[in-house]
Amino acid sequence: MKLDTATATGKLMPNLLESIAEFEREMPLERPKNRHRSCEG
Repeated sequence: MKLDTATATGKLMPNLLESIAEFEREMPLERPKNRHRSCEG
């Protein structure tokens, strides 16, 4: 896949993909915290 980073879409895509990857990395860390909070009632 080749992106033209001179265009607005070409600049957006790497940032968007990086943000999604960071979100996916951090979700497993937050899930146990959220589960604990829901058990406190």
